[in-house]
Amino acid sequence: MEAISGGGRDRDLSLDWKSKTRAEAAGRSGKLKEASEKVATGELSSAVAIVRPPGHHAERMKQWGFVYLTMLLFFASYLLNQRPELGVKKILIVDWDVHHGNGTQKMFWKDPRVLYFSVHRFDFGTFYPSGDDGSHTMVGEGLGAGYNINVPWEHGRVGDADYLAVWEHILIPVLLAV
Repeated sequence: MEAISGGGRDRDLSLDWKSKTRAEAAGRSGKLKEASEKVATGELSSAVAIVRPPGHHAERMKQWGFVYLTMLLFFASYLLNQRPELGVKKILIVDWDVHHGNGTQKMFWKDPRVLYFSVHRFDFGTFYPSGDDGSHTMVGEGLGAGYNINVPWEHGRVGDADYLAVWEHILIPVLLAV
């Protein structure tokens, strides 16, 4: 499940793979793993992970947007698939970066256990990463239909009140309904 390319035309030229890159990325992810396990076991009631870079552009076998791998993919998969004794049944990913998290969306596109909620600049598909992925019409597929929610902003003219309105009128009602 790595989002790492061996090079070639799929390689993001903004990245330079070094021999220590994998070890450095794994080392930085240790606290995220620790926090997720502590919440799942009840040692902590909640945790917030502010992860830079978020890794939301990397796709399966494709590094993209200054990103080698998507840390959220690893930990969501780890909790849902490799640690069933922890009892984690659903995961919410809220992504409010200026760019749409195309990689995260694609990784959980068909998975009803992960609700991916993205608020991002879209500009009718012309803002990076460009294309239709960040459109409000992209809602998931198969069992994952309805578990992908995009809130695309046009022209970047939004402020605190806009974000609060999105949380209050979209995200929270959806969470209360599932």
